Amino acid sequence: MAIRTVSPFDPDNEVKPVIAFDDAPTSVGDGQKSRRSLKVDSPARLFGFSDPDEIKKNVRAKILGEEKTYDVHDLYWETGCSQFIAKHYIFENVTLAVISLNAVYIGVDTDWNKDVPMSASSSRDLTDSPIGFFACEQAFCVYFTIEWIVRFCAFRNKCDCFFDAWFVFDSIMVILMVGETWVILIVMEAMGITGGSPLGN
Repeated sequence: MAIRTVSPFDPDNEVKPVIAFDDAPTSVGDGQKSRRSLKVDSPARLFGFSDPDEIKKNVRAKILGEEKTYDVHDLYWETGCSQFIAKHYIFENVTLAVISLNAVYIGVDTDWNKDVPMSASSSRDLTDSPIGFFACEQAFCVYFTIEWIVRFCAFRNKCDCFFDAWFVFDSIMVILMVGETWVILIVMEAMGITGGSPLGN
């Protein structure tokens, strides 16, 4: 086995391998031992430290603003209807507007959807609510469900959904809304249960 050392730096100040081990072919029976070499990318990596060049690149990228930030759009398909809708600024702005309207509606529903408005009594159940409140509940549930489906279809790799915090949060909210607005009412109707949703309003 031959050991040869290599200068860690070249004239251009680029890091070179520090040491390399070469096993010359030796006869073993009818065959030969294969040549083996060990190469180290930089002197720092030889001792288990971070590569200084890599650190410099990261610092330079951060200072110059070249560091790539997380953008969920990078996980979407590059072509297709779903990704086009999900990336469009109108879709995003409309969704934010609907979220704001839903927050306002929750306050209105809490104060006015009851036998004595603005009182400390509990709100009516969805099945007992006036048509206006019932329609609003259905409209919000429909929109958020469609919005979730569009965003889900836009993901190139569906497993990436589980690593996007906002999508996971929205998924939980949609599941709860669909369960309260549709699933519970369908189950109650199928079982002939009356007297309001077991979840309340």
